[in-house]
Amino acid sequence: MKELSFVLLGFGLLCFASCDTASTTKEAEEDSIDLIDKTVGESAREMDTALSSIGDSLKADIDSATYKIKERTKALGDVAKQKANEGVEKLKEGAQKIKDAAKAGVDAAKDELKK
Repeated sequence: MKELSFVLLGFGLLCFASCDTASTTKEAEEDSIDLIDKTVGESAREMDTALSSIGDSLKADIDSATYKIKERTKALGDVAKQKANEGVEKLKEGAQKIKDAAKAGVDAAKDELKK
């Protein structure tokens, strides 16, 4: 009878331990899943932050490049305008010389006709 009670006691303890182990295993799985969810969430937030930072950096680079292009285009336009004005002035000077020479020729012809 003692042996039977020891067997039953041992069997009861074994059942209790297996139930407790199953419960502990399930809790461990839930804890593991919770930890994975937390880690994935933190990683996603860190990726969002990193991508946002990269986006801000790229925007700043594009803005800087756009500004430089505008400034250089304006400077190039100013140089082209200056060169065009210089060309116009030289044409005016050449036209004035032709006009003066023509007038001198007309005056000389008039003088010759008067003689």
